[in-house]
Amino acid sequence: MKKSSFIIAAAIVFITVAGRVSTAIGQVAGERQTLPVAVVTADPSNDLYKTLTANFDGVRLCKTLDEAVALRDDVKGVMILADNYPDQRTRVSSEQAEALLASDVRIYVEYPENNDALGIAGYDGVEAMSNRRGVVVDADKLQTPLYSLLYVNGALFAAKPFDAEKVGAKDNSAWLVCAKVAGYDVAEYALSGAAPFVLLEENGRVLTAATKFSQWISARYAPYERYQTFWASVLTWLDGGAPVPKPNYEPAVSPARSRDAVLTEEDYVDAVRRNADWFFNSGFLLSDADEEAYRTRRESREYSLRPDETCDGRNGVIETFSSGTRFKPDGSQKIRFLKRADCNAETAGALALAYRATGDGRYRDAAYNLVDWLLRESSLSGGPRADVGSPQYGFLDWDDGPTTPEQYYGDDAARAILGLIEAISVLGEDGEQFQQRLLELVLANFRTTGKNGFRGNNIHAKDLDARGWKYYYDREITNFAPHFEAMLWACYLWAYEHTRWEPLLRRTKTGIALMMDAYEKGQWRWTNGLQQERAKMILPLAWLVRLEPTEQHEEWLRRIVGDVMTFQQENGGIQERLGEGRGLFGSFKSNAAYGGAEGPIIQNNGDPCVDNLYTQPFALLGLNEAARATSDETNRKEYETYLRKLTDFVVKTQQVSDVYPEFNGVWFRAFDYDKWETYGSDGDLEWGVWTTETGWTLAWLGGGVSMRVGNACVWDLSASMDLTDDFEIVKEIMLKEIVDDENE
Repeated sequence: MKKSSFIIAAAIVFITVAGRVSTAIGQVAGERQTLPVAVVTADPSNDLYKTLTANFDGVRLCKTLDEAVALRDDVKGVMILADNYPDQRTRVSSEQAEALLASDVRIYVEYPENNDALGIAGYDGVEAMSNRRGVVVDADKLQTPLYSLLYVNGALFAAKPFDAEKVGAKDNSAWLVCAKVAGYDVAEYALSGAAPFVLLEENGRVLTAATKFSQWISARYAPYERYQTFWASVLTWLDGGAPVPKPNYEPAVSPARSRDAVLTEEDYVDAVRRNADWFFNSGFLLSDADEEAYRTRRESREYSLRPDETCDGRNGVIETFSSGTRFKPDGSQKIRFLKRADCNAETAGALALAYRATGDGRYRDAAYNLVDWLLRESSLSGGPRADVGSPQYGFLDWDDGPTTPEQYYGDDAARAILGLIEAISVLGEDGEQFQQRLLELVLANFRTTGKNGFRGNNIHAKDLDARGWKYYYDREITNFAPHFEAMLWACYLWAYEHTRWEPLLRRTKTGIALMMDAYEKGQWRWTNGLQQERAKMILPLAWLVRLEPTEQHEEWLRRIVGDVMTFQQENGGIQERLGEGRGLFGSFKSNAAYGGAEGPIIQNNGDPCVDNLYTQPFALLGLNEAARATSDETNRKEYETYLRKLTDFVVKTQQVSDVYPEFNGVWFRAFDYDKWETYGSDGDLEWGVWTTETGWTLAWLGGGVSMRVGNACVWDLSASMDLTDDFEIVKEIMLKEIVDDENE
């Protein structure tokens, strides 16, 4: 039998398919490396078995453990996979164990029952991974730096507690543990205060895996290279000879293009279509059958969508795939089975733009249906929001969950308004019927905006009913948090352009001036990161320049754009950054805090990650408007350069999958541009690394690419919208109590 150390190693051949880089094993000369192991599984489609046979010769498939026992003298390792995971732990009989141990074979076993003969002990009960991550505790055995992190998304594992004091000790048998730890690439605070469990440990000739690592591709464990090293380490141990090279494999979900790909216009159109099609193919545009289930199971996180021809917007769109603790044991993600006003309006806008870019009438029809559902049929727009005598008149509720209080976030309202502007503009005459309702939404927010132009983070319906809207209009508050204030200012400037009602401009200018002064003084209060605050300021500043292109307004825009794009990487992505201090949701300051609140997808400034939920979508939107708003040629060229690089990055990093249609065409929240894959700190309570928000993320990134394809911007698209008559009607209904300029 040929030993692995005597064979010429295979070379990696890179194959580009439709612009994507995948890897395969090719032969330079002679034979591929031989790996004399038996893989015990009744499932030949198992990720590990397929990867081993694609990379090595000599791998034997045994459908039963008895078959592997019979081969024990012909192989160097036996890998017993967890075929019955997660329902049943792997059982090895004492006779099988004794027979294997009587030979020189080494044994890798997954998700096992305790077994005295194999020395597997202490694995009592089963735990869910939840917020825990894999943590390397033996750097030499795993050939990975100490305390490096690996995601084992959603896994169940046989639970054996680990004593953190054993890290670095001679009697440490564990290679990898799992624990709730803060950090990006490494556990920031080691295992301090954590309660770790063993995930991989060595005991003589037995290597015990507490969970099913052999599903790492289909379950989308991450990161890629770290799992390559993981398996190379395990296989080297099994072989017992020279180091086994890292196996190559293609992820189940991956970026659409390589980092060095040169894009064509067709690549942009493909990205638009893939993203727009996702809303239909995923079933997030609820079918009639799923709408019926939604009425009775809207709080369920276990529901699986069933897309069909009725996924056309008539029933609205739901929110997101959740991340963090919301993974299932097979690595799939639970659905946040909820309809939000912002997501529905933003999706309508994105699909309208996709129609404009591609001419696909299905996108236009769905955009119309979404607007019609949201503004005419949904509870989000009904009830007190349709009662002219109520201070809630004109608003859209945040969501329609039965346990969520009625409330009105300004930033969510702003994105709903902007999505509606896009959709109504593209729909043309069919959209005119919704213009009055759009103005009502703008003015519902404006008449709860105070004298200084600030509205505050959120207003609850019960407080609004108790105090009346005029209480909020007369307040003199400030709120130096652009995440919550900035995009409503953009909406007010847009409304001023179409109505010329002076208070819209005056209060907005006051608020922007105070916000920019606070920025110079370092007084901004950031939410998940400082970059998202800056990114959201670009749009109102760009539209202020549209209306009043003064030197100061141009300078404000130039300053904010410059500070955001200082962190644009050569690849086009915008590195995420934290501000000074903690912020509302800063990085986690202890292991115990990880996963307990909303949070950023980085741990420290310098982590090579972009945020596709809070930063990049709004930088993309703002830059597109800024490049068309400024009359300064130097600024325009600079903004266009930033915009082109960012849009290229967005197109390249769109996720594609031939395996999972529910992820084909999305962008997840976090993308690591060094690893070139979805990766980050997944400690956010629900909207973490693998979240796919229909509104905040997909609508604005997909819409931004559509803008590029269609050579458009929101301001110009809506320029022909005539709101004169609608404004006179709404003004009479909603603004009677507002005094004129002279009496304020």
